[in-house]
Amino acid sequence: MTRVGSRRGDPPSQRPARPARPPGPWASPDARRAVLAALVLLALLALARWPGGRTVPGPLGRFVPAGGIRAAELAFAWPEYRARVVLTSDERQHLARALAATRPVAGRGAASPPSPHFAYWQLDWTDAAGRRHALLISPDGRFFSPERGYLDRTGPLWAVVQPVTERLAAGFFGEPLPWPEVDRLWPWDAVAVLRDLETGRTLRAVRYGGYQHADAEPLTREDTAVLRSLYGGAWSWRRRAVVLEVAGRRVAASINGMPHGNGIVAENDFDGHFCVHTLEATTHVRDRSDPGHQLMVLKSSGRLVDHLRSAPPHAAAAWLWIALANGDVATASHVVADPRDPGWTVLARRLATVLQFVEVEQASTLAVRGSQARVRLRGTAYYTGDRPPARLDVTWTMTRHDGFWTVAAADVAGLLPPPAPAAPGPAPGDSRWTWPAGRRGPAAAAGPAHPGTVPPPARVGCAGDPGGGP
Repeated sequence: MTRVGSRRGDPPSQRPARPARPPGPWASPDARRAVLAALVLLALLALARWPGGRTVPGPLGRFVPAGGIRAAELAFAWPEYRARVVLTSDERQHLARALAATRPVAGRGAASPPSPHFAYWQLDWTDAAGRRHALLISPDGRFFSPERGYLDRTGPLWAVVQPVTERLAAGFFGEPLPWPEVDRLWPWDAVAVLRDLETGRTLRAVRYGGYQHADAEPLTREDTAVLRSLYGGAWSWRRRAVVLEVAGRRVAASINGMPHGNGIVAENDFDGHFCVHTLEATTHVRDRSDPGHQLMVLKSSGRLVDHLRSAPPHAAAAWLWIALANGDVATASHVVADPRDPGWTVLARRLATVLQFVEVEQASTLAVRGSQARVRLRGTAYYTGDRPPARLDVTWTMTRHDGFWTVAAADVAGLLPPPAPAAPGPAPGDSRWTWPAGRRGPAAAAGPAHPGTVPPPARVGCAGDPGGGP
């Protein structure tokens, strides 16, 4: 038999080349990496579950349990905004993947909960095992979990949540339309619906008149009863945030709750009309924007949170005065350092009861150093009952908390009425110092609102409002 090949002693150059060995299935680097990744994935899946299907306490097991997210909804964290939306099936799937990518912020996972000014939204969801979880979300897209603390790597999570926040706002707030546009949408004698922002109660109103804002009346006795209930059963000049639904649009607006002047609707138990302001609306008597109404328009348009966060310190302090004078403790609490303090709760209720109107004459920021600022405000406070008005000149130290300029509750106590008169009584014939305690019928609009002014024409009359005309 003839042997093919060389003998062991032949030089290498004379040996025939061996045939190449065919490559194995794991020779490729890409294939080896794929196998390694698969093994790691299997290990993670094994670690993510205990026997019986329970999730393991840990970054992945706690936030993305087996079976995903059964239900999820987003709501406002501000208690005065009572609205929520349910996430769709696709949104829940994206949410589960985004949550899996998050990690606790190093060094802050065990930190105490954030300040009461941190959260603007709250995301609640239920996992496949029926356990409930929550996330607090700030206006600028930061996340805090009561289970894990502050979260990092939240870009994908914010990309999922942000469209849901926009859907929530679109269904709850109104458009900030300027008055000239609203004037065209809501002609005289047309009926619109007003939805109170905080309570959700609705009433129908017919536009009675008005040129610089709308003068309106409740359409029926039932609508009058709803309006009166918004003010605790007593008529009031205080402003409230509402959404005006007219001509297929939802408009951010503000109302007062005092019958005054004339009216055209019979048998509605409302002697006169009330006023509806929108963005850029002005009063009929003084022909100027009313701060209280404009604060409520900011609120009903959903822009209040951004406005407070971007406002200079003195502007935030002025909004605090105006909110309390309109009984809006919720808005005032966003400008107080610790709104959870029981002392603030008592003080705020007291101020909301005794304050009837404030006129901010001057507000300025004296100095800003880091997260602290000093502001000065001067003005006049008018009180309920027979208490005389008081001149105010205060200097406050304000502190920045999670984007909001805030003041200590003890400083706000300076707005309480003094024990003795701090200003002279009303000048004879000056109706700015005369505060209506009850209804105002048609005869109330017959005289001038202020000395030297001309009585308003028919269907345009708002004399008697402490703000100089509603």
